[in-house]
Amino acid sequence: MKRFVLVTVFLFLLALPAQLLAESSSESYILWGSAVTAGGARATSANYINYISVGDLSSDPMDSANYHGVIGLEALYEEPVMTFSIATTDLSLIPNILSLVSVSTASTSVTVSTNADFGYVVTVTETTAFNNGQGRVLADVTDGEVTAGSEEFGLAVAGDDAAFGDDRGLSAVPLTIASRGIWGADRTTNLTFKAAISSASASGHYSGTYTLIATSNF
Repeated sequence: MKRFVLVTVFLFLLALPAQLLAESSSESYILWGSAVTAGGARATSANYINYISVGDLSSDPMDSANYHGVIGLEALYEEPVMTFSIATTDLSLIPNILSLVSVSTASTSVTVSTNADFGYVVTVTETTAFNNGQGRVLADVTDGEVTAGSEEFGLAVAGDDAAFGDDRGLSAVPLTIASRGIWGADRTTNLTFKAAISSASASGHYSGTYTLIATSNF
């Protein structure tokens, strides 16, 4: 009789997680699933993330024409989510008239939210170089700082996820401007475009276009 009781309880505990997996949410969170098990843990290294539970009967997906089910904590998975927004996409330099005695700037910001285990990366690519419409391109900054009186154009970024702390030139090669190695919500990076001219700079109406791309690393 004792053996019968032990076997019955053991099978019940193993089967229970398959019946109690569920997704719940509120305005503040999403819990992708839950399970009742004998224990478990989340193990990570530089190369992997592993979810482990003890006491599962199995951990495989089950499908039919009408449903999709998973068994065990290991079989739970998050729906990949990423949002990316740009505060302002049409910028004007201030002062609008480039001067020998000042640096003109224009600012915007990007905000990323993602549940990706390995975070995200935002890059910027120069689609059309900052030019005067007559074939003359303002020179990219090369010394880390756009300075009044020198012909230079560049980008500065600021924020907890900013990829660098000086002024950088832009090109057709993607430049990483922000990154994070783990998930995060409302991660904002400020961008400041800077332009300066010298006495040798060509006159004209300067403009340029740039492409921002956010990529999550799931």
